[in-house]
Amino acid sequence: MSATGEQLRAVRNILGPVQGLRLMFTLMPARSEADWTAIAKRIALVPAALAGYVGERAWLAGREAARAAHGDAFDLKSWHTAALSLGALGLDDLTTELALL
Repeated sequence: MSATGEQLRAVRNILGPVQGLRLMFTLMPARSEADWTAIAKRIALVPAALAGYVGERAWLAGREAARAAHGDAFDLKSWHTAALSLGALGLDDLTTELALL
């Protein structure tokens, strides 16, 4: 894939969940104070939702790197067990550590 294609793919990976959130808020009623309270509650959840999405991307990237490194010897169940035993890690460390498993 060309460099431009890779860049567009990265943009789509970010815009996909953002567009979904935008659509959700666009479709919500906003006529009363109760409606706006509901919108505010949902907006408060957006950072956690996006962080979960970014975390999933790191997890998948680490798993694919480990799969590529081990080839046919890659065992998903063993990898998953080892990955869960790593405990809490930052995203940069998570991707690196998962790739090394």
